[in-house]
Amino acid sequence: IPGAPPPAQTPRLRLAQMRDLIKRFAATEHVTRQPDLLRLMPHPIDRYADPAKEQVDGAIFVFAHGTNPEAMILIEAQGSSPEKATWRFAVARMTVAPFEVTFDRREVCTVPYHPEGNNRPSSSYFTVGGVPGK
Repeated sequence: IPGAPPPAQTPRLRLAQMRDLIKRFAATEHVTRQPDLLRLMPHPIDRYADPAKEQVDGAIFVFAHGTNPEAMILIEAQGSSPEKATWRFAVARMTVAPFEVTFDRREVCTVPYHPEGNNRPSSSYFTVGGVPGK
């Protein structure tokens, strides 16, 4: 993540850093003619670490339309130790709609419309709803 400070030594301080970093991101979805600025949900939905894979710390943040999650941004401190780690991010879709993500108002990711929709198990984005057979 450009310009990010080095990861802090403690999990509590790293969470504060991740919360500061996520505020520099924005996500916009295109469902109608008018783009919708997605809302950052106030708390990460997961927090994780895997020192064996050089993941010092990480959190998953969600951007939503109302309360409907549309995009996730994962922020991770990656390295063999907090002193050697750097902050990185990844974007994941939770919608078939196209959207883009910006960091400090610069576009960093564009996700196109998902032409297969979300109803095919072979699709890269798949959801299940309802009761099977009904």
